[in-house]
Amino acid sequence: KVGDTVQYLITLTNKGPDTAKNLVIKESIPAELEYLYHEAPTISIYDPATHEWVVRSIESGKSLELKITTRITKFTSSLTNIAEWTGCKNTEGKEVKCGKDPDSTPGNCDKGKTKEDDCGEATIKLSSGGRGIGVPVTGALIGKIIAGATG
Repeated sequence: KVGDTVQYLITLTNKGPDTAKNLVIKESIPAELEYLYHEAPTISIYDPATHEWVVRSIESGKSLELKITTRITKFTSSLTNIAEWTGCKNTEGKEVKCGKDPDSTPGNCDKGKTKEDDCGEATIKLSSGGRGIGVPVTGALIGKIIAGATG
């Protein structure tokens, strides 16, 4: 219902073979939600104004998680979250060329239509009372992004 919180959990996994650097993960928080706060690993930065999560470095075989807490401001029948690897930025915030990824192209998610391992989508259906069907509203929407080797 309006006023309840929804927590997003975005998991970034580097399947290697190399350490991935300066990745930008774009989060699409639905308009019916208001950003409250987030928890991000110290090796990364999340900007709530742009919904970009910049991961400075992630070793091959490792995973990182970004947790975003929001509040429902307007009733809707479902909430869809899309998280996508969109490119790379250096420490000054300037876009830089990403290293190779053997099976992904950053920035081609097309609002969840492209099913690649660098684009994750999850939906919670809400009942007319605003409660999640089968999932509590305070549960997590999970978008899993698999980033290959970038440098």
